[in-house]
Amino acid sequence: MNNRFFSSREMQDLKQTALLHCLLLKKMPAYYKKIIVVDENVGIRLELVIILKQICENKKVFYNLEGFADGKSLVARILRGNCDLVFTDSQVLELSSLEAIAQIRQAGNKTPIYVFSGSSSAIEAEKAGATGYISKTKSYDKYHGKIEAAVIKHLLSPAS
Repeated sequence: MNNRFFSSREMQDLKQTALLHCLLLKKMPAYYKKIIVVDENVGIRLELVIILKQICENKKVFYNLEGFADGKSLVARILRGNCDLVFTDSQVLELSSLEAIAQIRQAGNKTPIYVFSGSSSAIEAEKAGATGYISKTKSYDKYHGKIEAAVIKHLLSPAS
């Protein structure tokens, strides 16, 4: 491959290094905690991803974030396995999060799932099988604190 920045030998070395990184990443999933964020609103999903990124980096947690807009994708992803923590809005596309959680729990999956919402109640989330409920409040500190507490409890505790 012709490249004006690297010689052909340097390009070969870069390709080998890139391949090595790919192979290492496939062998490292045990080190990384898998976190799923579900919200039909891309802006809110991105906001939560940014909060989680800050928390995980501050707490020295290796993480992999995945995002979905609908409950059906959440169910499919959780049932594939290897997820450590989920944050989902109660109102998402196709299948509500509460219905999705009920299906996930009926399948015997125990992944911690937190529902965040401004409309549904903690009681509804608990009945569906959610691990916890985070109210969407105008207080960033309170919202951030509850998310951080969930990360600490499920990703940093000795049992996780």
